[in-house]
Amino acid sequence: MAEDFGKVSIDELVDKIMRKLEEAGGSSHLSSHTYSDQPILRKGSDWARDREHPDGRVERDGKSISAGKTQTTEPDGSYTHSSRPSRASRMQGQTSTDARKSRATSKWHALADDWLGDYQPAGDFDDDLWGRPLGSGTGLMAKVVPEVKLPPTLQRLRELEGSRGEDGRPLRGGPLFVAQARLASDFVDDCPYQGTLPYRYLPTYQVVSDRELRGYFTWRASWREGKATDAPATFAMLLSYELINGVGCEPGEPVVSELRRLREACRAMDLAGRGPSVTLDVSHWARDYVVVHRLDPRLATTEEERRFGHAVRVLRDAEGSVLCREGVNGRKPSDAPKAPSDEDLWDAIGTLSSTDPGRSPFLREHREQAARVGAGVFRRMALHCGKRRRVGFVDGMLGFTMSTPYMPLVGVPLEKPPTLEGGDMRLTEADVVTCRFNRWVMRRSYELQGKSRDLGRIVHGVDCAMRVAWEYPRQLKPRTLPRYLQTMIDREVQAELERTREEERHRFTVDLSKLGSIRSAAETTREALLVDEEREDYVPGAEATEDWTQPVSPAPAAGDEHAPSREGTQAGERDAAPVVATASPGQPAPMSPQPTTGAEAAGAAGETAPYGLDPLELALVRALLAHEPAPPTPPGSPSVEMLVDSANEKLFDLEGDTVLEFGDDGPHVIEDYEEDLRGTLEQ
Repeated sequence: MAEDFGKVSIDELVDKIMRKLEEAGGSSHLSSHTYSDQPILRKGSDWARDREHPDGRVERDGKSISAGKTQTTEPDGSYTHSSRPSRASRMQGQTSTDARKSRATSKWHALADDWLGDYQPAGDFDDDLWGRPLGSGTGLMAKVVPEVKLPPTLQRLRELEGSRGEDGRPLRGGPLFVAQARLASDFVDDCPYQGTLPYRYLPTYQVVSDRELRGYFTWRASWREGKATDAPATFAMLLSYELINGVGCEPGEPVVSELRRLREACRAMDLAGRGPSVTLDVSHWARDYVVVHRLDPRLATTEEERRFGHAVRVLRDAEGSVLCREGVNGRKPSDAPKAPSDEDLWDAIGTLSSTDPGRSPFLREHREQAARVGAGVFRRMALHCGKRRRVGFVDGMLGFTMSTPYMPLVGVPLEKPPTLEGGDMRLTEADVVTCRFNRWVMRRSYELQGKSRDLGRIVHGVDCAMRVAWEYPRQLKPRTLPRYLQTMIDREVQAELERTREEERHRFTVDLSKLGSIRSAAETTREALLVDEEREDYVPGAEATEDWTQPVSPAPAAGDEHAPSREGTQAGERDAAPVVATASPGQPAPMSPQPTTGAEAAGAAGETAPYGLDPLELALVRALLAHEPAPPTPPGSPSVEMLVDSANEKLFDLEGDTVLEFGDDGPHVIEDYEEDLRGTLEQ
């Protein structure tokens, strides 16, 4: 049964162990022969002496002493030998020793079971490791790894490491790697690497072992087939070297695509916490490859980097145009760059500012006014700094234009050093790479890599001042600004407020809800002004067949089946010549018919239509709800198209959308709104 040894002292623990040993096997486990007469550490001379005298004898001061025995001096001056057997006797008695060791081992196992009880180790323990010497190749500290045999292709690859090039010089560095990569460009292996792959920074074929080499080509075959999802650091760097040198992929944009795919796989391993990270190296090599081969700059930059560079260039041009126009520091107006518009300048300020104007509801609602105010403040500050300071406004916010050494494809073994042909390479509008006499330089128009807090304070100050001037309900807490800067903002805001008020005085608005009645009145007026010859269906010589001396009958009520049709009456009136109606003595003279609008007609009909629809519009809507063609409009009334437009305007409040629309067969009710419209008319 297990005992708790953690609550006793060391001395008590040793006493308990000794008692356990005595109870288990008596004194057989304890030997009277100790190794106190032997040195704790053996020196190199001791090991050399053992190799020179394997028989165990060595001469010391002219006396022969057995190495297997240790001489000690007794008190009487005589010598005696210890009972430790010699090396030869130990070799002869190895068989009996192994037998005794196996019996002792079984006793030790039984004793350990009694001490540890139900304790189970975390991993499997190999009983064969008991008694094995460390470093023998089969123990815990040393393990012999079997060598792998290289295929013929990889054997030739290894042979290149000692070969010479065409110029007679030994192959090394980049030329050696490129020659080896081209030799094994199509090689496929099936020997995956087993175990943990060691990390090698900037590896080549020459520094990896044979097992790693075969494991790489196995992984590369799986990667090319799209099956490999992981990208170990050593393998990823070797593959990057091959792609950059045009091995296994067509040079140009396909190489950049493969490097990007490899970068994403490395980033996934970084997120999983597996192995060292080479994501940044692969990203830099992809950018350098685009620069060296003069590919599309968008392949080497992100959308955010391009927007940042464009914003820097806009601010530089705006400042330069102001200073040249005013002739500051000897500048001439003829040297002024093209001045950006207020909207472009405001967008650039928002891109570089720590305060985003797009997040302010007031600035979004009054974008044009805010752009004019912000651009005006920027020009005032640029002129102020140009005249009164040694550092310009943009230089003070973003830093000076700087040039730094640029080393493309650093660490990549190349056959020839990279060169830039055809002039400079512009990555963004503010980043340019140049190469003069094999000296690479990156020229940037800024030093600041992030957002500018100075621009952020200006944007916030503009937002606060404009909210106060426009009496916006929600105000912002103002921040402390220099007095001269606050004065500039207030002046620009006041000028923009006056300009806005002046525009409002000259602006007129149109009430779209009244367009239907305006069109109806215009159509009625036009029809009343037409003479017979101008009418479309006028027939010369036609005589009037109706007696116009009778009083004009009132319009029939809606739904009266016995009343004459409106179409026939209007047709007769259109064909008849205009005659003045007469009245008998004592009776009032009848009034001539006057043109009526849709609302007046609806009142005469005695019917109140929903949403203010007049009888013609109501008849049109009911016909379309019954899936019938649109009824013809009588002369002097609006056309079907105008009726549809006016009905849509009046029914807009019903659905918030157009209810009637034209199709191939004429107007019809939209199917989604048909039930709602029918229910409204039935009420």
